[in-house]
Amino acid sequence: MFSQENEQEDEVISSCFPPIWNGGGINNFSLSLYVGKWYQISDFPQWYEKVCSACTQVSYTPVSSNFSFRNSQNLVVLNEAFDPASQTWCPIGGMTFVPNPAIPTQLEVKFAMSPAVTNSNYWIIKLGRVVYNQYSLAVVTNSGNTTLYILSRKPTISSDIYQCIISDLSKEGFDVNKLQKTPQTCGPSPSSQF
Repeated sequence: MFSQENEQEDEVISSCFPPIWNGGGINNFSLSLYVGKWYQISDFPQWYEKVCSACTQVSYTPVSSNFSFRNSQNLVVLNEAFDPASQTWCPIGGMTFVPNPAIPTQLEVKFAMSPAVTNSNYWIIKLGRVVYNQYSLAVVTNSGNTTLYILSRKPTISSDIYQCIISDLSKEGFDVNKLQKTPQTCGPSPSSQF
């Protein structure tokens, strides 16, 4: 016998586009449903992935315990990836903020240890259905569509769901042939400290 939570989860995994996407789309974006841990399923490869190329994950947390989604749209971000050669984790921390509250899905990110990079665009263009009070999937790009990240709350997604996502992105003009899947089977879990 399955619990109600398992049934909801199975429904998301077994259903295909459009039911995998949040019914309200990005127009009903809620930052409180976006916080938490995400796993990178695939992306357009970036320069920093030449070393830290596996088990990429990102966690978004409120700025403080007094955080209120009504008066702040800033989050602490912790990106972590695994370097298979050295068997070590590569963490980098920073902040995200919403420069224009009228478009809350168009965030900017500033990483603490990236002097060459000022602020990076982090535009959420697709959101998965809400499961366990969190968006289940997300697709993120930048203003020029030169980056692309497919994110999930779980380390892996079914091939059917993945094909639905890339088919949709292809129809929207993204070169999905550039997507590289991110291995999500690594050593010990990363610490959650900067």
